[in-house]
Amino acid sequence: MFMPLLAIATRSPRLGAVLFILGAGGIAIGTLVHLMSLPVEWNASFGRALPVLTRGGYISDRQS
Repeated sequence: MFMPLLAIATRSPRLGAVLFILGAGGIAIGTLVHLMSLPVEWNASFGRALPVLTRGGYISDRQS
């Protein structure tokens, strides 16, 4: 949010580019972490919790 203001205040296009790269890198790292943990989350929901809920009678076979 402050990147354009800082680049204008310092009148340095290099600073603006560096801040843009850092911001995009931060978003990319966050996305990568979420994508890496997604299979674990899927397994926890559908591989472990769904059978327990079905056996316990909390949901019917038709719902699962």
